[in-house]
Amino acid sequence: MPRPLNRRATYSLPALQKYFLHVHLPEPVGRFIIQDYKLEGWGSSIEAKRKLEVLQKYQQSKISFANLYMHYSKHHLGTLDQGLVYEYLVNSGGITREGERSLGILAEHMTIARTEREKLWDGREPSGGRGGTCTMNNGFFGTVMRSLGLRVKMAAARVAKANRGGPKGIFDGWNHLTNLVEFEGRRQLVDVGFVANGPTAPIPLVDGFELPWGSTNDQKRIIWSSIPEFETPDEKCWILQHRKEGNDEWDDIYCFTENECLPQDLEVMNWKGTHDVRGSFFNHMVLVVRTVLEGDDVVGVITMVDGKVKRRIRGNTETLVECMSEVERWEALEEWFGVVLGEQERWGIRGLKTELKGTLDDH
Repeated sequence: MPRPLNRRATYSLPALQKYFLHVHLPEPVGRFIIQDYKLEGWGSSIEAKRKLEVLQKYQQSKISFANLYMHYSKHHLGTLDQGLVYEYLVNSGGITREGERSLGILAEHMTIARTEREKLWDGREPSGGRGGTCTMNNGFFGTVMRSLGLRVKMAAARVAKANRGGPKGIFDGWNHLTNLVEFEGRRQLVDVGFVANGPTAPIPLVDGFELPWGSTNDQKRIIWSSIPEFETPDEKCWILQHRKEGNDEWDDIYCFTENECLPQDLEVMNWKGTHDVRGSFFNHMVLVVRTVLEGDDVVGVITMVDGKVKRRIRGNTETLVECMSEVERWEALEEWFGVVLGEQERWGIRGLKTELKGTLDDH
């Protein structure tokens, strides 16, 4: 007798409806999903795939790829508990408030000298939702898809070192989480947890399959091939690639297999990303990335790296703001990413390498 499959966490219908509102999913799309998702066979249908394509766009434009929790928090750690992940990404709660102290506990003369612009943040509660790294964002989106009846499993990937200026053709260890979803018998890559050049739509696992990156002239491609580091000549894996407009060469993004990734695998991956102070770049920079929509079309990204915020639309890049102080970065997070940091989060970065210590005149 076959052993029953393990059941992962799912979200309730009210939680899904609140999530749809949070990411500004068009009301008709959300209504049709709620109307149909419990129908037999819907989760693996082409209609479900069409709805997923829309949902992925709105997820990535609202829930950014971000490592804010590693810098703006008391504990500098994320969570893999899907209930707490929902609280953090959608409700701005959970790990944002853990151990938060109340205003007014310290006598006025004991508090750190602050500018008038900093004082404007007194009493502001965390709001606007949050973003996470791959284990949080793809773990969350996988739970959303599973809750809607889609056939989904997690898969681990190795990120190409060339993404961060390393040698081409060489990959990290298992350091990225993706999701594989099956529609009408064919698996598709669904990834809402990569940085600026990650997928913006489901990608069929078909050797040589190409599609545009959003509504731009950049291209994505997936190939079934070997990588130079394999010792076995016939060993192969899927490789996701990106080609910028005007370039002839394809750049490797990451490689992955179809082996299922378990929750305990995520714990190892998450530990590496958050605890490896020397080896993980996440510990040394503040990074926030979200896509930009024009109507239903993905046309670019807005990126914050430390104090600099840039916008790239259809290949054209402009600098929006360069933050020198913490209060400027708080303001930029609210203006460009909709993230309002709570008091505990704002205090959490003090003393870290990533704290912005520049001064500014109040205005």
